[in-house]
Amino acid sequence: MKQLKIDLADRSYNILIGRNLLPRLGDHLSHLKSARRALVVTNPAINPLYGKAVSEGLQSAGLAVECVEIPEGETHKTLQDAQTVYNHLIANQYDRNTLLVALGGGVIGDLTGFVAATFLRGVSYIQVPTTLLSQVDSSVGGKTAVNHPRGKNLIGAFYQPKLVLIDLETLKSLPMEEFRAGMAEIIKYGVIEDPELFAFLEQNTQKAAEDIADIRKKAWRATVMAEDDLSYLGERNYWWNLYISLIHILMRAALQKDAGPIIGQAIIYPEVEKWYGDIRELRRMTPPLALPEPAINSAEEDMEEFLEEYGRNVRLPKEVL
Repeated sequence: MKQLKIDLADRSYNILIGRNLLPRLGDHLSHLKSARRALVVTNPAINPLYGKAVSEGLQSAGLAVECVEIPEGETHKTLQDAQTVYNHLIANQYDRNTLLVALGGGVIGDLTGFVAATFLRGVSYIQVPTTLLSQVDSSVGGKTAVNHPRGKNLIGAFYQPKLVLIDLETLKSLPMEEFRAGMAEIIKYGVIEDPELFAFLEQNTQKAAEDIADIRKKAWRATVMAEDDLSYLGERNYWWNLYISLIHILMRAALQKDAGPIIGQAIIYPEVEKWYGDIRELRRMTPPLALPEPAINSAEEDMEEFLEEYGRNVRLPKEVL
């Protein structure tokens, strides 16, 4: 098992990465001494696969466990779906000694974290992400939210989990498209923040896919300062957010045209270069980009070839643009 500590003073927590960790979940909850009951929030696709193992792991720590399911998909990251969780908590008289457990991908993690931040003015929660994208991105950093009809993640809070537990066995049930979306997110981290990570990915395509636990640690080290604490408000964070805002604009255009890339895909579409000339121009506009000089100086087709090694279709339909 590999471990990475997110050091945020009294809000610090550990990220645990390994195999067959779900049944031993209870072994890593000793710091949550006040927790008496746990509510697992998941979806109908994930619950039959991992719900029992998580519940038994929680029960081994002496917790009474129940489960609530939210339908699968981004369209169910809403206040109405959060209400489903609130209703269960209130009807069953959960109190501040409650532990919420997010078992699933980014939608479940964001929604569960938002409920934890707001129920009784805040209860503990942990993340048990089951997709590569949520394992390297949304489960870390305390970014919790639900969507509004006018936009994504408009209602939310920064609220840190007490633990992020990543069982690599959950990736066995992950569709290849979802796995590639997670790898695209990792590539983004290399481009923005960590030239060594980018170079490693470029030179070790097969090794990166095989040693995903080590790659996660490299990716997190590249982004912890930028994403893990709301109080971090420097120039890098400003440009990071500007870049991500640009990607969300591109995603929205794609979704409106039914092109619909998931976020990990949209992050690395070279069409961004067309809007701003080329990678050099994008780097000039966003100084913190850490893309190494060999990649900056390479031809666009070389970058596309690299991305395609990770299974990415790097072109948006022309009608989107």
